[in-house]
Amino acid sequence: MQITEISKHFERIVRETSITSAIADKISPDADFVEDLGFDSLLTIRMIADVEETFKIDFDVEELVYEKIGRYGTLLDTIVKKVQEKELANE
Repeated sequence: MQITEISKHFERIVRETSITSAIADKISPDADFVEDLGFDSLLTIRMIADVEETFKIDFDVEELVYEKIGRYGTLLDTIVKKVQEKELANE
């Protein structure tokens, strides 16, 4: 899966999970899920579950920390890495 495709699917998940319909202009690599995009802990859990299901990946408990999932760009980077690792393992 290409990075642009992963990014497109991830943005869709974020938009569908958000309770705010006007987040499109707020989505950026530096966007904080809580402060900028209005996510709370339950929405974050739902988003992570949707990401795992969509991309067929799993997050370890140690990865579910702000440094890895608190910002849009950081979480996208983690997703891309996990998808690429999965694809390499399946070759």
